[in-house]
Amino acid sequence: MLSGRFLFLLLFPIILFSQSISVEKQKWQLIGFPYDVSLSLLNLNSADMIWTYKNGNWYCYKKDYDLSGKCNEIDLINGGTGFWLYTMFDNTLTINDSTPKQPDIKAGWNLVTFGGEVSVADFFNNENIIAVWGYKNGKWFLYTPDNLVIDGIETLTTIGSTDAVWVYAKNDLVNEYIYVGDNISKLNQGNFTKVVKNSSDDIEDIWNISFKIDTSNVSDFNIGIKFVKESTGAIGELVFTGLSISNGVINTPTYIIVYGEKSNGDNGETYFYSKYNPNNILSNAVVLNGDILTLKLGTIMKEQSIVDESTFKALSNYNIKIVSDKLVINESKTISLSSLTTYGYDFYSNGLEGYIEIK
Repeated sequence: MLSGRFLFLLLFPIILFSQSISVEKQKWQLIGFPYDVSLSLLNLNSADMIWTYKNGNWYCYKKDYDLSGKCNEIDLINGGTGFWLYTMFDNTLTINDSTPKQPDIKAGWNLVTFGGEVSVADFFNNENIIAVWGYKNGKWFLYTPDNLVIDGIETLTTIGSTDAVWVYAKNDLVNEYIYVGDNISKLNQGNFTKVVKNSSDDIEDIWNISFKIDTSNVSDFNIGIKFVKESTGAIGELVFTGLSISNGVINTPTYIIVYGEKSNGDNGETYFYSKYNPNNILSNAVVLNGDILTLKLGTIMKEQSIVDESTFKALSNYNIKIVSDKLVINESKTISLSSLTTYGYDFYSNGLEGYIEIK
């Protein structure tokens, strides 16, 4: 057996993230933040102009000007939505927020941003994508899945963390993405087939996983997580029991059960409940923001004291499955992970699967 109990402690404060974009005067720039942007709090100059586009409509904002009756005015740009900016002076736009948002790509034109560097050919290799247009330093760039070439237009290969792009889709691409750490990875038929992380990354950035769910009211459901280290066969399992969602709010789980087993058979386990709830782990372990559910696995791994944190950053592929008995995980409506046993709980419902490669 592992010495002592296989104890995981969780402490997750709400942390504000800061992100900045340097902008140049007197030129149009196509940019975006993954966080909600309140324009009244954004450090714009007088007469700076913003245009954005959503659901087939244009919206505008001009600082210190009343545009009533002249355009659809905005005071908030939702995270994941790109915008055009024309500024009168060189400037740095800075925002603070706590939760990145993912863009919804609908049929037709979409103006979106992703909050992390994206490989366009990998990310948009989808039969529903017609074209992706980027604009930077006064130049247009284009990507199409069929590699269309237009004279004078360079190929769009990457999207930077503060860049925005125009995406034209023939069908909605809802439920196509998942967050792993601070990256967004494309799903393929419900699977995040591969997410590459570095062993030098913070453990929370490697192992925090968020995904989109159906937030309809549901009571007394469980979530099971199982990951297997490919190089050794070591197993980690977690179960969250007694969860409920009511009016978009998730309650604290009744129990959090943790189990680990090394390749040599040594194993350990522990569980948290109302009478054993160090650092308020029950209320901090699962976070619901809108329709994005986050499992704070990385913080658990960082705070536990039985094995060194580096154990969870060892170079290997980690095969992961996340399942629930009642909760609808929207990204995986096309698959069913049948008969997955996690700490004695048998799950026969939908879920996510894939692997994280740590290199």
